[in-house]
Amino acid sequence: MTPDYAGAAVVGSENCFRIILLGLWVSLFSIRSYYAASVHLAGDRVAVRKETAKRESPWSVMLRLMVFLLLIASLVIYAVKPTWMRWFILSVPSWLRWSGAILGVLSLPFLVWVQRALGRQWSTEVQLRKEHALVTSGPYRWVRHPMYSVIFIFLTALCLVSANWLFAAGSMVAIVVLYARIDEEEAMMIEQFGDEYRSYMERTGRLVPRFSRGGD
Repeated sequence: MTPDYAGAAVVGSENCFRIILLGLWVSLFSIRSYYAASVHLAGDRVAVRKETAKRESPWSVMLRLMVFLLLIASLVIYAVKPTWMRWFILSVPSWLRWSGAILGVLSLPFLVWVQRALGRQWSTEVQLRKEHALVTSGPYRWVRHPMYSVIFIFLTALCLVSANWLFAAGSMVAIVVLYARIDEEEAMMIEQFGDEYRSYMERTGRLVPRFSRGGD
């Protein structure tokens, strides 16, 4: 292959990965927006309580917002001015980037499954809905926090597809921040459901199915 053809192939491959990355992001936001609108249209209100309102600190909310804005800004720059991102390029083999693309696509139907199972109980914050019910069907039969599982998988897929330090850094910080929320959510659920939730914890894993009676 001549240098010109080789360069064209590299550019074409990179453009393909850019389209895949944009497609994954658009798909994620479309799914989340659809279910957020469904909950809103159903008129399901949040059970506002002082204890619930204090669970997530302003610093945690601010950090999540900053990471979200970083990822969005990176996406826009990557899509509009990819040459600006050349300083953040990671040396990742094409087969691994394609594996990330496949992983990202496969995570989307799983996200839909989780959202459908959670239904009206879903909220983007650490809070309960009015007449909140404990969901133990669908993926929640085996895993207590499948929403986090699929988001972590999706963010990992983005890191591989983009092969970019900026995306990788933003995604890793997002994973750490979101993982830190799990203890807060479990404390809230124990407070709400008591022994019922403790029993649920004993037979399920936190992020992956439990295959033994040991830890998560």
